[in-house]
Amino acid sequence: MDNNTIDIKPIEFKQNCVKVKMRLTRFEFNAKSCDVSVEKYNENNVFLEVCTVSISEEEYSQWGSDDNYIINLVLKKLGMERA
Repeated sequence: MDNNTIDIKPIEFKQNCVKVKMRLTRFEFNAKSCDVSVEKYNENNVFLEVCTVSISEEEYSQWGSDDNYIINLVLKKLGMERA
């Protein structure tokens, strides 16, 4: 998974959050789970906050080779959806 910015529908967050950037922050060889760091940005591309989403062994085992699975899972865990 790369560090691409993902547009989302605005959610209430002190300011409207309209973009997120994701990256793996805990990953090991032969991993069975991971953590994803999520940076939140407003409509002016101003950084709002960062949070961490943990991916369980069961969720991780379903990842496969399509990064959209993990992106959509993280968004769902944060109560967000793609724009």
